[in-house]
Amino acid sequence: MSAAAVDPAAAESKVAGPGPLSFKRRFTRNALGIWGVANVIAILGNALKRLFPVAMQPFVNKDILPIHYAMYAIWSLYMAYAEGYKAFHLKFAPMVVNRAFHLHENKSLLNIVLAGPYSMGLFAASCKCMIVSRSITAGVFALISVVKHLPYPYRSLVDGGVVVGLSLGTASILWNAMKALFGIMPKVDEEDKKKD
Repeated sequence: MSAAAVDPAAAESKVAGPGPLSFKRRFTRNALGIWGVANVIAILGNALKRLFPVAMQPFVNKDILPIHYAMYAIWSLYMAYAEGYKAFHLKFAPMVVNRAFHLHENKSLLNIVLAGPYSMGLFAASCKCMIVSRSITAGVFALISVVKHLPYPYRSLVDGGVVVGLSLGTASILWNAMKALFGIMPKVDEEDKKKD
């Protein structure tokens, strides 16, 4: 009779996976995880830096109608839910943090140098993950190019909602990263973990 059959707790611990990481592996995991997350935050921060002044123009100029303020508020609430919560908080942020904090398992010079795109699932990911990530990225760039041609105040209204969504998404990535530093990894689809 095996020890696992006698002691169910021992069998359960083996199923749960390897024990705690050594200090060196934990340090490497956290350092590369922070590096990956920082790269993604830099990409999002650059977008926020460009969009924020345009989004604030109606409040600085104080020259739009009450209907425009109502549209601004409704669009911002919608983007907070659709982009900030549904897209970022529930899907994208956990995937980014999970991939960033598992970079130590797939470390190569390319993955480390391109830690931001790697963490975003743009390459070295499952086919499904790459299609979703690349589609979202292409969609965002397409939206930005279309919105640039909108007249004032409509461009500001759209950019205001995008700023709200991106800000919530950035906060969600940071929150998940803080938890990951203490070993609490966000839950993601198994597909998002796989590498082709």
